[in-house]
Amino acid sequence: AFTRAAVYSFARPGEVEVVLVPYVPEAARPGGRLPVAVLRDHEVEEARRRVADDLDRRRALGTSVRAGWARYKAVSIRARVVVRREEDVDAVRQRIHDRLHQTLSPLPTPLNPAGWAFGEPLRASNVYRMLEHAEPGVRYVESVRFVVDEAPDAQVRTLAVDQYQPGTWYAGRGPVLFRSTNAGSGWEPAGRFEGESVLRVTPAP
Repeated sequence: AFTRAAVYSFARPGEVEVVLVPYVPEAARPGGRLPVAVLRDHEVEEARRRVADDLDRRRALGTSVRAGWARYKAVSIRARVVVRREEDVDAVRQRIHDRLHQTLSPLPTPLNPAGWAFGEPLRASNVYRMLEHAEPGVRYVESVRFVVDEAPDAQVRTLAVDQYQPGTWYAGRGPVLFRSTNAGSGWEPAGRFEGESVLRVTPAP
Protein backbone atom coordinates (compact mmCIF):
# COMPACT_ATOMS: atom_id res chain seq x y z
CA ALA A 1 0.00 0.00 0.00
CA PHE A 2 1.13 3.56 -0.63
CA THR A 3 -0.25 7.08 -0.49
CA ARG A 4 -0.89 8.21 -4.05
CA ALA A 5 0.31 11.75 -3.29
CA ALA A 6 3.79 10.32 -2.59
CA VAL A 7 3.93 8.96 -6.15
CA TYR A 8 1.62 11.07 -8.29
CA SER A 9 1.69 14.87 -8.26
CA PHE A 10 -1.96 15.01 -9.35
CA ALA A 11 -3.25 12.82 -6.50
CA ARG A 12 -5.45 14.33 -3.82
CA PRO A 13 -4.41 14.19 -0.15
CA GLY A 14 -5.76 11.16 1.66
CA GLU A 15 -5.79 8.82 -1.34
CA VAL A 16 -4.34 5.38 -0.59
CA GLU A 17 -3.75 2.64 -3.15
CA VAL A 18 -3.37 -1.04 -2.28
CA VAL A 19 -1.61 -3.19 -4.89
CA LEU A 20 -2.63 -6.84 -5.15
CA VAL A 21 -0.85 -9.92 -6.50
CA PRO A 22 -3.04 -12.97 -7.15
CA TYR A 23 -2.47 -16.32 -5.50
CA VAL A 24 -0.91 -18.78 -7.95
CA PRO A 25 -0.57 -22.42 -6.80
CA GLU A 26 2.90 -23.94 -6.97
CA ALA A 27 1.73 -26.42 -9.60
CA ALA A 28 1.18 -23.48 -11.97
CA ARG A 29 4.73 -22.15 -11.46
CA PRO A 30 7.13 -25.11 -11.76
CA GLY A 31 10.66 -24.26 -10.68
CA GLY A 32 9.44 -20.81 -9.70
CA ARG A 33 8.80 -19.86 -13.33
CA LEU A 34 5.96 -17.33 -13.31
CA PRO A 35 5.14 -15.66 -16.64
CA VAL A 36 3.05 -12.49 -16.58
CA ALA A 37 0.30 -14.33 -18.49
CA VAL A 38 -0.07 -16.81 -15.61
CA LEU A 39 -0.41 -13.98 -13.10
CA ARG A 40 -3.05 -12.31 -15.27
CA ASP A 41 -4.95 -15.59 -15.64
CA HIS A 42 -5.22 -15.86 -11.84
CA GLU A 43 -6.56 -12.35 -11.24
CA VAL A 44 -10.11 -12.79 -9.94
CA GLU A 45 -12.23 -9.65 -10.14
CA GLU A 46 -14.52 -10.81 -7.36
CA ALA A 47 -11.52 -11.15 -5.02
CA ARG A 48 -10.30 -7.64 -5.90
CA ARG A 49 -13.78 -6.24 -5.31
CA ARG A 50 -14.08 -7.94 -1.91
CA VAL A 51 -10.72 -6.51 -0.85
CA ALA A 52 -11.74 -3.04 -2.04
CA ASP A 53 -15.06 -3.23 -0.17
CA ASP A 54 -13.37 -4.42 3.02
CA LEU A 55 -10.80 -1.62 2.85
CA ASP A 56 -13.53 0.93 2.24
CA ARG A 57 -15.37 -0.17 5.39
CA ARG A 58 -12.18 0.13 7.45
CA ARG A 59 -10.72 3.34 6.00
CA ALA A 60 -10.02 6.31 8.23
CA LEU A 61 -12.23 9.39 8.04
CA GLY A 62 -11.09 11.75 5.29
CA THR A 63 -9.30 9.08 3.26
CA SER A 64 -10.19 7.11 0.16
CA VAL A 65 -8.81 3.68 -0.69
CA ARG A 66 -8.56 1.86 -4.00
CA ALA A 67 -7.37 -1.67 -4.68
CA GLY A 68 -5.90 -2.76 -8.00
CA TRP A 69 -3.76 -5.48 -9.52
CA ALA A 70 -0.01 -5.01 -9.68
CA ARG A 71 1.66 -4.17 -12.97
CA TYR A 72 4.61 -6.31 -14.02
CA LYS A 73 7.59 -5.98 -16.31
CA ALA A 74 8.86 -9.22 -17.87
CA VAL A 75 12.66 -9.30 -17.97
CA SER A 76 15.07 -11.85 -19.45
CA ILE A 77 18.63 -12.08 -18.15
CA ARG A 78 21.56 -12.92 -20.40
CA ALA A 79 25.01 -13.53 -19.01
CA ARG A 80 28.19 -15.52 -19.50
CA VAL A 81 28.62 -17.94 -16.62
CA VAL A 82 31.84 -19.91 -16.10
CA VAL A 83 31.43 -23.02 -13.94
CA ARG A 84 33.99 -25.04 -12.05
CA ARG A 85 35.70 -27.83 -13.98
CA GLU A 86 34.24 -30.63 -11.86
CA GLU A 87 30.64 -29.40 -12.21
CA ASP A 88 27.89 -30.71 -14.47
CA VAL A 89 27.14 -27.72 -16.70
CA ASP A 90 23.51 -28.67 -17.32
CA ALA A 91 22.86 -29.17 -13.61
CA VAL A 92 24.39 -25.77 -12.77
CA ARG A 93 22.35 -24.14 -15.52
CA GLN A 94 19.15 -25.62 -14.09
CA ARG A 95 20.02 -24.45 -10.57
CA ILE A 96 20.74 -20.96 -11.91
CA HIS A 97 17.38 -20.84 -13.69
CA ASP A 98 15.56 -22.03 -10.56
CA ARG A 99 17.38 -19.51 -8.37
CA LEU A 100 16.59 -16.59 -10.66
CA HIS A 101 12.94 -17.56 -11.07
CA GLN A 102 12.42 -18.01 -7.34
CA THR A 103 14.31 -14.88 -6.29
CA LEU A 104 12.73 -12.50 -8.80
CA SER A 105 9.15 -13.65 -8.25
CA PRO A 106 6.50 -11.28 -6.82
CA LEU A 107 5.13 -14.26 -4.87
CA PRO A 108 6.77 -15.98 -1.87
CA THR A 109 9.12 -18.85 -2.75
CA PRO A 110 11.40 -21.12 -0.71
CA LEU A 111 14.40 -18.96 -1.69
CA ASN A 112 12.63 -15.64 -1.18
CA PRO A 113 9.84 -15.99 1.42
CA ALA A 114 8.82 -12.33 1.10
CA GLY A 115 8.85 -12.21 -2.71
CA TRP A 116 10.61 -9.49 -4.72
CA ALA A 117 9.71 -6.15 -3.12
CA PHE A 118 7.34 -3.77 -4.92
CA GLY A 119 9.27 -1.06 -6.72
CA GLU A 120 12.65 -2.66 -5.98
CA PRO A 121 14.93 -2.03 -8.98
CA LEU A 122 16.72 -4.97 -10.56
CA ARG A 123 20.43 -4.29 -11.01
CA ALA A 124 23.26 -6.29 -12.51
CA SER A 125 24.80 -6.42 -9.03
CA ASN A 126 21.76 -8.41 -7.85
CA VAL A 127 22.43 -11.04 -10.51
CA TYR A 128 26.16 -11.25 -9.76
CA ARG A 129 25.39 -11.67 -6.07
CA MET A 130 22.73 -14.35 -6.68
CA LEU A 131 24.97 -16.42 -8.92
CA GLU A 132 28.57 -15.89 -7.78
CA HIS A 133 27.91 -15.80 -4.04
CA ALA A 134 24.99 -18.23 -3.74
CA GLU A 135 25.80 -20.86 -6.38
CA PRO A 136 28.91 -22.88 -5.39
CA GLY A 137 29.30 -24.37 -8.87
CA VAL A 138 29.94 -20.96 -10.45
CA ARG A 139 33.48 -19.60 -10.78
CA TYR A 140 32.46 -16.18 -12.08
CA VAL A 141 29.80 -14.31 -14.05
CA GLU A 142 30.28 -11.58 -16.64
CA SER A 143 28.45 -9.62 -19.34
CA VAL A 144 25.10 -9.48 -17.53
CA ARG A 145 22.39 -7.89 -19.68
CA PHE A 146 18.67 -7.35 -19.17
CA VAL A 147 16.27 -7.81 -22.08
CA VAL A 148 12.64 -6.64 -21.95
CA ASP A 149 9.86 -7.76 -24.26
CA GLU A 150 9.00 -4.27 -25.47
CA ALA A 151 10.82 -0.94 -25.36
CA PRO A 152 10.96 2.17 -27.55
CA ASP A 153 13.66 2.01 -30.23
CA ALA A 154 14.71 3.78 -33.42
CA GLN A 155 11.11 3.74 -34.66
CA VAL A 156 9.93 6.21 -32.00
CA ARG A 157 7.76 8.91 -33.61
CA THR A 158 7.21 11.16 -30.60
CA LEU A 159 8.74 11.80 -27.17
CA ALA A 160 7.28 13.93 -24.37
CA VAL A 161 8.35 14.88 -20.87
CA ASP A 162 5.55 15.09 -18.31
CA GLN A 163 5.99 18.49 -16.68
CA TYR A 164 3.41 17.57 -14.04
CA GLN A 165 5.07 14.35 -12.88
CA PRO A 166 8.82 14.43 -12.11
CA GLY A 167 10.93 11.86 -13.96
CA THR A 168 8.05 10.73 -16.20
CA TRP A 169 8.53 10.51 -19.97
CA TYR A 170 6.34 9.16 -22.78
CA ALA A 171 7.33 7.74 -26.16
CA GLY A 172 5.21 6.63 -29.10
CA ARG A 173 6.28 3.77 -31.36
CA GLY A 174 3.74 2.47 -33.83
CA PRO A 175 0.55 1.59 -31.95
CA VAL A 176 2.23 1.48 -28.51
CA LEU A 177 2.54 4.29 -25.97
CA PHE A 178 5.50 3.73 -23.63
CA ARG A 179 6.05 5.33 -20.24
CA SER A 180 9.17 5.80 -18.13
CA THR A 181 8.95 6.86 -14.49
CA ASN A 182 12.72 7.10 -13.99
CA ALA A 183 13.73 9.65 -16.64
CA GLY A 184 14.26 7.12 -19.42
CA SER A 185 16.24 4.47 -17.55
CA GLY A 186 13.43 1.94 -17.91
CA TRP A 187 10.27 1.73 -20.02
CA GLU A 188 7.00 -0.19 -20.02
CA PRO A 189 3.97 -0.19 -22.35
CA ALA A 190 1.25 2.11 -21.00
CA GLY A 191 -1.27 1.82 -23.82
CA ARG A 192 -1.85 0.05 -27.09
CA PHE A 193 -3.95 1.38 -29.98
CA GLU A 194 -4.25 -1.33 -32.60
CA GLY A 195 -4.50 -0.04 -36.16
CA GLU A 196 -3.25 3.41 -35.11
CA SER A 197 0.14 5.13 -34.77
CA VAL A 198 1.07 7.28 -31.80
CA LEU A 199 2.30 10.52 -33.38
CA ARG A 200 1.97 12.99 -30.51
CA VAL A 201 1.75 12.83 -26.72
CA THR A 202 0.52 15.77 -24.65
CA PRO A 203 0.67 15.20 -20.86
CA ALA A 204 -2.27 16.64 -18.95
CA PRO A 205 -2.31 17.76 -15.31
